[in-house]
Amino acid sequence: MRMLVFIPPSDFKDDALKLAVLFMEKWGLGYDVASYRTGECIGSQGHVRNVSFNAKDADVTRYDGIIIVGGTGIDKYKLADFRPLLDLIVKFDRGGKQICAIGTGIKVIPRANIIKGKKIVSNGDSSIIQNVALFHGLPSDKHFEVSGNIVTISDREISYIEEGMSAFVERLGA
Repeated sequence: MRMLVFIPPSDFKDDALKLAVLFMEKWGLGYDVASYRTGECIGSQGHVRNVSFNAKDADVTRYDGIIIVGGTGIDKYKLADFRPLLDLIVKFDRGGKQICAIGTGIKVIPRANIIKGKKIVSNGDSSIIQNVALFHGLPSDKHFEVSGNIVTISDREISYIEEGMSAFVERLGA
């Protein structure tokens, strides 16, 4: 199994990326980290991740799913409105692949218009709640939700990310 991990070009949530990678390595999942910029991507806490792969070049058939890591970079780069990312998520959804979003990365999922009737973690964010309602999803106050092929995880506490990632990789059947 192989996952595509998407991070904003800067200001991604360092802890969320580290935990996602840790869980994938623990479960023996392959992964590629991508962004919409190659080179150094710097997290909000200073973690540097060298990205040599541009997400626009992703071949969905090579992956079993996508993980969207949040952080303030999601808003900074307006990624919830970035058509190439939304189109990529739609391709994963149409291919029946797993989709996971952590923290502010959740903002992108409703905008891809793939959540009708699915529960989506609100993460305490009013814009997520509004967009979930707008795109006919069901907002959830839980720490993580598994709804169809979509897993959304709050990043309010590290333990929430741990619980959600554990559920996500178990769902993959790794």
